[in-house]
Amino acid sequence: SWEYGFGRDSSGIRYAIADSSGRRVATVAGTLQLNELTGGLRYSVGLFRGDEIHTYLRAGYAYTWYAARQMSVAGEPLNEGKRKGGYAPTLWPSRKWWPNTWYAGGGVEWFSPEKSWLLGKLGYGMRLEFTGLRHRVRSDHAPARAELDAVRGDVALAMILGW
Repeated sequence: SWEYGFGRDSSGIRYAIADSSGRRVATVAGTLQLNELTGGLRYSVGLFRGDEIHTYLRAGYAYTWYAARQMSVAGEPLNEGKRKGGYAPTLWPSRKWWPNTWYAGGGVEWFSPEKSWLLGKLGYGMRLEFTGLRHRVRSDHAPARAELDAVRGDVALAMILGW
């Protein structure tokens, strides 16, 4: 089946800058606001009997865009405002119609039996999911104009509702 999603996350950034000898020179810190619009295929893998537990594999594409805010180096704020990267799809034809992220993963869902649905109409459950993502990240900021691939893994635990 097809599935689509939108995710938004805000998290802290913190990493060390080292000189050529490996000695730490400074620490970079800030906040990363990440947005992701996904679409792809989900294939049910019937490992369990019954309707309450479902296992699945998934793969697809995504549009990823982000902003780094409140950045500092060695405790001194950078006065550059926010740095942006990636892109969302556009309404008009452009190179941004092509996704900048690919993903694959799998998971397991537990969904309540129909007899225990809320008000007899609303089902509930939990989902545990593992996903690997590969982003094509582009920077247009001088002097570091570049394209690179970034790979990350996600583990997500979510509450699900359905009817």
